[in-house]
Amino acid sequence: RAEVLATVYRKPGRSLIALAHWPSSAAPKPTGTAPRAARAPIVDGELDEAEWSGAARLTRFHRLGTDETPLAAIEARVTHDGERLYIGFRCEQPGGKPVAATTERDGTVWLDDAIELFIAPTPGERTYYQFVGNARGVFADLKAMDLTWDGSWIYRVHVSDGWWTGEVAVPLPELGIAFADGVEMGLNVGRDRQGGGHELSSWAPVRNSFHDPANFGTLHLVVTGPHSSDPAPGAATDELPVRLQIDWAALGLDPATTMLRAPAIENFQSPAEFAPDDAIPVQRSGGWLLIAEPKG
Repeated sequence: RAEVLATVYRKPGRSLIALAHWPSSAAPKPTGTAPRAARAPIVDGELDEAEWSGAARLTRFHRLGTDETPLAAIEARVTHDGERLYIGFRCEQPGGKPVAATTERDGTVWLDDAIELFIAPTPGERTYYQFVGNARGVFADLKAMDLTWDGSWIYRVHVSDGWWTGEVAVPLPELGIAFADGVEMGLNVGRDRQGGGHELSSWAPVRNSFHDPANFGTLHLVVTGPHSSDPAPGAATDELPVRLQIDWAALGLDPATTMLRAPAIENFQSPAEFAPDDAIPVQRSGGWLLIAEPKG
């Protein structure tokens, strides 16, 4: 792994291996693959599991401008029927009901609890469409920040205790997207959280604003095939499994009789042992000090 560096210090019969994860200055752009739905979801805001079971799942959101997991969880689903793109979402809403004061289309819905969708017909280009829908079911739609543009969106929401959900149907031809197997587009899903604490969160690694098409993720629409599913935040993706490729002769060690031992180091690592061919879990922005020495 290019982002994990290794340094080896040799002495007769033993070696010290230092591993360290050095994160890239630019976060990787996420991708998703959405197969055609066997039956298009009914856009009623309910996010029925049976209707969305084959959809792409977007779960790895971060707080805008950081790499931190949002305090209030969000998950999105994406599928299509060849003519429309369907996006469903579920937003955790701790601390009471969502804020939804805007009642007119193209009003300031982004000042409410809202979901924001950004679609670029050609990934990376500056022409993109934006949809912002609040927890009341009211939305604004824009083309490159132009509120005078209107699309034929369908949007419904459902508010429950501790959560609110919504579903959007997006007409692909109106966005200049002609469906073909494998067609790709730029995509981002953002959230404006107002009730219970202000927070902006994003699927793509945009930094200062949601309006950053160069850093949108990429969505692929296919006819059939497995859908993509982001790992949940805080899951094993906080660790990178690393296998070492070692010139054992250069170290003067026999891999058949060697163990990699991590001594306990206060505030750095707990004791552990690894076989030479084990996948070593390296924490992001963390590392290991390992002693390679004969067993026993």
